[in-house]
Amino acid sequence: EEDGDAKGSDKSPAKTPSKTPGSTGSAKTPSSRGTDPRARNRKMFGNLLGHLKKAKKQEEELSGSAVMKKRHEIEEQAVYKASAETERLRVQVRVDQRELRQANINVIRDVRKKQGAALHALALSRAQTYCQNLSCFIQTVAQPAIFWKPKVIKITGGGTHSKMIGETRDKMDAQHEEVKALLGAWRVAELEEEAARDAEIEQRRIESLTRAAEYRMRDQGMGE
Repeated sequence: EEDGDAKGSDKSPAKTPSKTPGSTGSAKTPSSRGTDPRARNRKMFGNLLGHLKKAKKQEEELSGSAVMKKRHEIEEQAVYKASAETERLRVQVRVDQRELRQANINVIRDVRKKQGAALHALALSRAQTYCQNLSCFIQTVAQPAIFWKPKVIKITGGGTHSKMIGETRDKMDAQHEEVKALLGAWRVAELEEEAARDAEIEQRRIESLTRAAEYRMRDQGMGE
């Protein structure tokens, strides 16, 4: 029985020797080349250069094709149209500003004409009222002239106060005519100045319209 037990014990599996951390064996260690960052960076840089060269070559091939030529022509036409549209809008804004300024000038001209006519009429009315009010008094011969009116009209020195008032009235009427002639001359000169200004403004307006028409013709030619 002891011999059987010994034989059975010999059939148990043999244990493999364990490896210590410091022991050397035939196990493979990782290569130092795979962990070198400089080699990895050079490889990535080389791949990047290769992709860039390939993309540049493809771009050159595409740029020489009919499709790319057509695309370039369309882009150039779009840029030209955008530039022409910008120029047209700039000219239109300038024309609109000119028309607005012309409208404001016309309003100012009308207001100035009405104001001049009103001032002239007011000056004539004041001159007439002034002369009529003074014609009811007696003007002294001495200077400066004094206008006075007696409370009671009496006969003195072969004349009457009414006669002296009549003489004063004649003087006031003569002065009134002089004032009207002077105001009329001023008004004529003012109207002549206004006519000269209007002619100059009209000439500028015609020149502006001519330039605007030339700009529109040029824009139409550029658009075609």
